[in-house]
Amino acid sequence: MTTSLPLSNHSGSVPADFKPKDNPAFILHGALQTSFEEVPVPQVGPDEVLVEIKKTGICGSDVHFYNTGRMGLATCSESMCLGHESAGVIVQLGSNVAQQTARAGEIAAARGLAEESNKGTLANRPLTIGDKVALEPGVTCRMCVDCRRGQYQICEHMVFAAYPPFKGGTLSRYFKLPADLVYPLPDSVDLAYGAMMEPLSVATHAVANVGGMRTGWNVLITGAGPVGLLAMAVAKGMGAAKVVAIDINEERLKFAKEYAATDTFMSPPIKPGEKLADWSVRTAAELLQSCSIPERGPGSIDLVVDATGAEACIHMALNAIRPGGVYVQVGFGPPDVSIPMFRVITNEIQIRGAWRYGSGDYPLAIDLVARGQVNLEPLLTHTFKFKDALEAFEITKAGKDKNGKGVIKSFANWVKSPAAKQYFFSTHFWGPFANWGLPLAALADIVNKDEETISGVMSPTLAAYSMIFMRFAWRVQPRNYLLLACHTTNAAAQLAQEGRWLNYWYFGGREKKHPVGARMEDAKDKVEEKVKDGVEKVKA
Repeated sequence: MTTSLPLSNHSGSVPADFKPKDNPAFILHGALQTSFEEVPVPQVGPDEVLVEIKKTGICGSDVHFYNTGRMGLATCSESMCLGHESAGVIVQLGSNVAQQTARAGEIAAARGLAEESNKGTLANRPLTIGDKVALEPGVTCRMCVDCRRGQYQICEHMVFAAYPPFKGGTLSRYFKLPADLVYPLPDSVDLAYGAMMEPLSVATHAVANVGGMRTGWNVLITGAGPVGLLAMAVAKGMGAAKVVAIDINEERLKFAKEYAATDTFMSPPIKPGEKLADWSVRTAAELLQSCSIPERGPGSIDLVVDATGAEACIHMALNAIRPGGVYVQVGFGPPDVSIPMFRVITNEIQIRGAWRYGSGDYPLAIDLVARGQVNLEPLLTHTFKFKDALEAFEITKAGKDKNGKGVIKSFANWVKSPAAKQYFFSTHFWGPFANWGLPLAALADIVNKDEETISGVMSPTLAAYSMIFMRFAWRVQPRNYLLLACHTTNAAAQLAQEGRWLNYWYFGGREKKHPVGARMEDAKDKVEEKVKDGVEKVKA
């Protein structure tokens, strides 16, 4: 068992300055048969990097393998580590990668450049240890005709994480990849969203790369599951005039409208005795009428992305698209389906398949999120500790948790338990009320955000509560601590409400360390109680 993607043999030394931890992995042995096992830490080659995984999303294909032991034509005949939607932190560089980083630093120093200026764009700068990265989990041969013409996603030698016959996946602590298959994340994009770059890249590939969407197009998305929702977000972010969502689930359509769709349509059931061909023509007409969309010409449907694979959806969408429009199939369904071929031919509808992602899809996905054109936060509905990965699979499989909340995207996280401290400063410097400090590194571990992002986002907000104190504290604790200034009960509650990023908090005595484990909502009363006590003491 391994948790890396195999490459051809390379010569060259590998840096030996890395001291690994243990490497537990979530292993699938067959349908509904899983276990946690210790697996070897991958050894990086000269052109590879080792990533410590922080976030892993549970994909529909993972659930298919878990539930049935197969997905499409691929069968899990041997034990396999699951997971392929991941982000993490680089902990080791191969020798060639390390040399590139060192050389870039030498060039920058020789030219008198500032430390940051040699990095250029995120996509082009050298990789360094500690970088937050999104993982593209498929390695190709790089030599075949498909790879050479830029369509490496259809390389016949593709080795993809958690996809037989390869046995490695990213639901482990460590995973190695070629250096050009990890993508540095901007400070504004945290690791949870970094893990979602994999499914988002599927959407950018379908909409932008294969579909060729242009600003002002009208886009129809069939299926409001995770991939369909991401396709809607990409279309909206790239300037679609209309984004129409179709599904058979009213709750999904309601969410789609709130999230990214301009219009929604619920497919009606087939009437008794009605043929599929007749149903598809009728439903397409009802769709266009419901959304005030013409059959052809300006305002008609330019692009269809089917994220269902259902034969009925395919028929209906091909009857709704304008003549000359582009139809993209990204969803899996039955291996053999019929299509209205006469309409396809006589209207020159372009049918294209979209498989995973290809050149440029990851950078586009990251850019859309970094610029705020795509918002991933509403899609992240459930998070679990790594040790609870099985529960994550079960609720994703069920589609709802035990409380009935629908699952869009669930994550398995590596969670640490750092220590928090409470600090009190002289009233001469900070006024009459209590202020609490939490180490930035500890908070970064808790929420899996890097320290610079946290301090950059929170400092202006907190400074508004206590400008003088913040200035003093920042001098005394030079950016090592994020200081939380709570001046009133309302201020404490507001911090709790605004700071959804602060999921864990625990208050103890001065200089006394405590494991961080109480949820913010559970600690809210403690916060308010301490602030009230401080206010009463000042009044007295």
